[in-house]
Amino acid sequence: MEKSTVLNPETAKTTETKQVEHEALLGRYMLEMRHSLNNALTSILGNAELILLDPQALSPNLKLQVETIRNMGMRVNEIMQRFSSLQKELQLVEQQGRTKAREKSAAAGI
Repeated sequence: MEKSTVLNPETAKTTETKQVEHEALLGRYMLEMRHSLNNALTSILGNAELILLDPQALSPNLKLQVETIRNMGMRVNEIMQRFSSLQKELQLVEQQGRTKAREKSAAAGI
C-alpha cells in the first residue's frame, strides 16, 4: 500500500521558508563570486583586446583563437550581467520580507 504524504499548512510553510532561505544563500554566494569572476574576466578581455590591436603581428590561426577568447569572454560577461539583476531581485525580496515582518509585529502589537 502506498503512503500519501500530506503536509499540514504549517509544515508546508516551514518547508517553503527553508527552500527560500536556501535559494537566497545560494544567490548570495553567486553574487560574492561574481566580483571575483568579473576581475578575472576584465583581465582576459583586456588582454585579448590589446593583442587584437595589432592583427598583422598574429598569424591568421592565432588571430582566430584570440577572437574566440574575446568572444567567449563577452558571453561570460553577459551571464555576469544576469547575476547583477539577480542581486537586485534578492534585495527586493529581502526588503519585502522585512516589510512583512514589521507589519506582523505592528499587527501583533509588538
